[in-house]
Amino acid sequence: KKACVDTGLISEEECEEAIEKAKETDQNVLQILIDSGVVTKQRLGEALADYFGIKWVDLGKIKIEPETLRLLPEYLARESRMLPLERSDDRVKVAMANPQDEACKESFHILVDLDMEPVLAFEQDILEAINRHHEHFHKSTIEGARSKPKETGALERFKNRLTKATSQEEEEVVSLAEDAGVVSLVASIIEGAIHSRATDIHLEPQVDSLRVRYRLDGVLYDIMNLPQSLSDEVVSRVKVLSELDITERRRPQDGHFTIQVTEGREYDIRVATLPTVLGEKLAMRLLNPEDLFMGIRELGLEEDQLHTLEKVINEPYGMILATGPIGSGKTTTLYALLSEVDILTQNVVTIEDPVEYQLPGINQVQVDRRVERTFAKMLRSVVRQDADVLMVGEIRDSETAHVAVEAGGTGHLVLSTMHTNDTAGAIVRLKNLNVPNFMIANSVTTVVAQRLVRCICRYCKQEYTPDQSVLEAMNLSKEQTENMKFLRGKGCDECYHTGYWGRTGIFEILQITPEIRQLILSKADRTDILEVAKEHSMTTLREAGLNKVKEGVTTIEEVARVNRRRRQIAAEQR
Repeated sequence: KKACVDTGLISEEECEEAIEKAKETDQNVLQILIDSGVVTKQRLGEALADYFGIKWVDLGKIKIEPETLRLLPEYLARESRMLPLERSDDRVKVAMANPQDEACKESFHILVDLDMEPVLAFEQDILEAINRHHEHFHKSTIEGARSKPKETGALERFKNRLTKATSQEEEEVVSLAEDAGVVSLVASIIEGAIHSRATDIHLEPQVDSLRVRYRLDGVLYDIMNLPQSLSDEVVSRVKVLSELDITERRRPQDGHFTIQVTEGREYDIRVATLPTVLGEKLAMRLLNPEDLFMGIRELGLEEDQLHTLEKVINEPYGMILATGPIGSGKTTTLYALLSEVDILTQNVVTIEDPVEYQLPGINQVQVDRRVERTFAKMLRSVVRQDADVLMVGEIRDSETAHVAVEAGGTGHLVLSTMHTNDTAGAIVRLKNLNVPNFMIANSVTTVVAQRLVRCICRYCKQEYTPDQSVLEAMNLSKEQTENMKFLRGKGCDECYHTGYWGRTGIFEILQITPEIRQLILSKADRTDILEVAKEHSMTTLREAGLNKVKEGVTTIEEVARVNRRRRQIAAEQR
């Protein structure tokens, strides 16, 4: 209302009448003003565009290239009243009915890794242009598909496996999953996640929609809500790509498929379905080998911690444990340690569930409980394979713990992970799995506890004063923070207005010194082990996080967040 009146073309009374009529007829206010003859479309468009400081476009006179149209899924274009019009090398012109809608702009930035130039267009014109251009696009796609030979992709392989349609429902779902609109939509969702550096995509059924969320730097963000009518088609399309049973909706399923993006990178996408009361939920994990194979120096270790790990990974035997909650980067740490091993002179074997990436020069075994190929059984077999270095994906049970600890004490270098709160908690966990104290003391050489914290965006980094409650949560006094400089990201297009870009690790490394070994043998508890370790200059997770704050790498809020999670785990363990 204010924008219309401030143009000087429309009186406040005329605007009020149009608003009342819009409420009665469910029409657009601007369209009512134009249709009633109060103002012409061009004059109103130019005046409002001038008010917003952008340009106005008449969409009836614009032709949009198919490549530009594909940048935004049709259903998101309808929901957000946005339409990409013209693309240059690193910029795209986008028509918007509401150029002040920051949420729509943010969704566009996350899905499309290009700068955005908003221009004004009327809502009805945008919807008509979407109908006109997408109808032409779908016809062109279908005609092109008819003239091309059939591809032998995941969909074709899946259909070839079907000796006959098991039901009319199956035929209908496959047909829907192949529809050009759904294919384009699913491709856009996946490509948007890759461009935004997301690690996971969640498709979550709601009462009246299908919610799409991306996990970016460890945090989930809402991206869009698709109409409920599309839920089955989108889910089925992903299940077809993953070669899953599209008619099975009552049981969870796991699958995967591989895609290549324009930069030439290849992603393996792991898919897991979960039946809920509102429909099937899908989680997709995006795995890129380039993101996993970090060197040990890229993990975020402090200099003394780095020297410790470089030393223990070159020991001929013993056990190195990485511990922390799910998603804290334990597997990445183990792979980084394996990269330090000389695979030319040593026999290296991994036992994983699942094998996420194939490592050249390393023998990898995948756990499969359906044929009783468990961690413990495979570990017993691998020990007899004259292995020098063993990596066990996770110690989950007493049998695996016993065999792994025994292997570490009898001439093998064993790397594995556990889910515990801190380093000393891993020792307690092994005891709770009935591993004798003398075996733990004899085998375990190092325990690494870790968390991932988000890094401050380098493009919008600025100084600020954190809230006192955050400082209190970290047990920091005013005296301790007097000379500290706190930084955070203001939020910009580069970081999708989150203030963060990428993640790094904070670490706590417990070396099993003679003093710690004696404590284990004497059945000391977790607190006693930690106290002695601190006396021997062990950097705790809290201290490592504060060091990252002092260096300007992360924020005090991030350290408080992972520290809060740590306290929650400790409370659960108690």
